[in-house]
Amino acid sequence: MLQLRQASYRVGAATLVENIDLALRPGAVVALVGPNGAGKSTMLRLLAGEIAPTRGHAELDGAPIATMDAAALARRRAVLPQHTATSFGFDALAIVLMGRHGPDGGGAGAAAAADALAVMDELGVADLAHRDIRTLSGGEQQRVHLARTLWQVRAFPDNHLLLDEPTSSLDIAHQFDALETARAEARRGTAVLVVLHDLNLAARFADSITVAKGGRIVAQGTAEAILEPRAISDWFGMRAVVTPHPAEHGPMVVFCGRS
Repeated sequence: MLQLRQASYRVGAATLVENIDLALRPGAVVALVGPNGAGKSTMLRLLAGEIAPTRGHAELDGAPIATMDAAALARRRAVLPQHTATSFGFDALAIVLMGRHGPDGGGAGAAAAADALAVMDELGVADLAHRDIRTLSGGEQQRVHLARTLWQVRAFPDNHLLLDEPTSSLDIAHQFDALETARAEARRGTAVLVVLHDLNLAARFADSITVAKGGRIVAQGTAEAILEPRAISDWFGMRAVVTPHPAEHGPMVVFCGRS
């Protein structure tokens, strides 16, 4: 299990997150939501081992993540960052292959390429396999990088998938596709954390929602348990109506303006 225990992270005099308890369990999708500057990406980076807590613990199966080397960590978690810049002219398939191999292919053969193409096909980007990544739209690049992350996470058992705003560049249909894919990974036994801004997407696809505000976790639970108008007003400064979804199980949030 990947978790933060009483974890805080400071940069100079600024505390970005404070006393965070957050655990990811196999087979479940956790949506991490909150206003801008709430500390969501910092929490994800702590879980990913990209930064270490200045106080508290970041652990994988009870062991400090900071003690793991990069290769061992790559076998236990895959990360889609909020922004991924590609300066060199790799084609999209090469980008996906980097999920398990180096920039030069790292020994990836025909079988690996076929498997990577199958993952790309799940996300509707197999036809872009031999396009220069720099020529693709923002949404297409996002889906290629998501395919890379999925191909990495599927290589090893007992894995964790960490997605930071994976829907930010996607149209509505592809937002649903990306989150359906995340749910499918959870059904394979993967622990999934996804940072989202859309409460309705969180309610639709996540098993539980964690709300961050001001560098702290202020609520955790199912969508039905925690999404209520007064709480939403406190978290986001927005008036909202929460009603049963007309077509799906669970709640739907309708925003009505600033509170």
